[in-house]
Amino acid sequence: MQLIKNSYIYINQLSRRSKILLGVAVIVLVFVILHLGGGAPAAETLPGPTQVTLASVASLSNAGGPLPLTGRVTSISQASISALSGGQITSLRAKLGSRVAAGSVIASFENASQQAAVLQAQGSYDAALAAQRAVSPTDTRAAAVSTFRNAFATLDTTLSSQINLFFGVRTVYGPQLLIEAPEDNRFGKLSLEYEAITKELKLYREKLVTADSADPVQLLQYASELTERVSNFLNQLSIAAGRRTAGTTDAQVAALSSARSGINTLTTTLAAAASTYRSGSVTTTSSTDASITIALGGLRAAQASLEKTYVRAPIAGTIVSLPVHMGDFVSPGTLVAIISNPGALQVETQVTAADAKTLRVGGKATIEGSTPGTIVFIAPALDPLTGKIQVKISIQGSGLTDGSSVAVNLERGTTAANKNTITIPIAAAKITPQGPVVFTVASSTLVAHPVVFGPIAGGQVTIVSGLTFDMDIVVDARGLLEGQEVKVVAN
Repeated sequence: MQLIKNSYIYINQLSRRSKILLGVAVIVLVFVILHLGGGAPAAETLPGPTQVTLASVASLSNAGGPLPLTGRVTSISQASISALSGGQITSLRAKLGSRVAAGSVIASFENASQQAAVLQAQGSYDAALAAQRAVSPTDTRAAAVSTFRNAFATLDTTLSSQINLFFGVRTVYGPQLLIEAPEDNRFGKLSLEYEAITKELKLYREKLVTADSADPVQLLQYASELTERVSNFLNQLSIAAGRRTAGTTDAQVAALSSARSGINTLTTTLAAAASTYRSGSVTTTSSTDASITIALGGLRAAQASLEKTYVRAPIAGTIVSLPVHMGDFVSPGTLVAIISNPGALQVETQVTAADAKTLRVGGKATIEGSTPGTIVFIAPALDPLTGKIQVKISIQGSGLTDGSSVAVNLERGTTAANKNTITIPIAAAKITPQGPVVFTVASSTLVAHPVVFGPIAGGQVTIVSGLTFDMDIVVDARGLLEGQEVKVVAN
């Protein structure tokens, strides 16, 4: 006690500066005792290996998942459905008073030629894909000559089996035109042109004999020019046949429609064949890529033409008007049905042009995680204000509020365009200074594999090179490093 008292007296006798220095020294001494004098530190618990999940590239690519979007709920009370194309009604799947689901087919027109055009365009597209995988000058030459021969068969069938329905006995101007077209045929110009094309087709037949030794570029160019000439002739004949006083029969109208569809498809096929041959002759991939785009465009056009022969219900509801009957011949724009449903709702959203290619009318959708929907409309072109494509989804009995914003997931379709494409979740790839990589596991150690990115759609990224479908990769690469020790857990 006396020691403490004497220390207190001694401290009071010190100067102010000495007292401050003494206080600092005491604080430092206490800190050293507390932090360095506490004996041996407790042993730290080292974390175990990072746990990762593996999955095959094939399963990740096939599970591309729905397209997540945000949409707005709007209401529909009634929908009037008009024919997008003309023709004879060959199927009427509903009647007055029937309940129909959104996206269901109410009626369809005769569409054998459109189906054939889709099949032919699909073949051209598949051929373009095959050319991209292995371009051989010999194979491309044979393919070009084959296309040249097939084009003759198409042109010959068009003139001899379809267009000949419009012409009869020969006159001074050529074959007699069997419809009334006084203004267009005052000097027999349609007959003269038909006669000239028929003669040109005879020259075409002669070229078939020497096609194997001829220049494929010149062959395809000749076929394309004649096809374009036939297309222009069919356009002129269509104008004349469409006049009210022409007296055109149903058989002639159907034949003309089929002929124009076949010639349009042939134009696309010849363009794709020419592009494919050029790419093969110089052994490059840029031209084959262009030919794939051209062929895909032809396929999309053929599919769009076929879709126009179906009349679909844009909303679910009851048919309150059905002014057409089986066998009726209707023109484009004719009212086919009226559907009413005061309680029907739809969701409108916007997608990119790339995402729109993976969607289809009639495809499924999910709103707010649980409400089912059906895609009933995909705009054919970009909205100039948003730069995107509008998509409409029909829903019913959902309890959603008109005008509200909702989360939408759209089902992606599996097509020839994406069935051979590798896509993985973005989270499965890691961006490094050297470029993106994915990880595999070998002896509990991460191994990095460089990859090349393609387009990104939703949460998936297309892998151009670096992966194969049979590889097993880490599902989530975030925070991982090459050479890191990991533990694989069951998925």
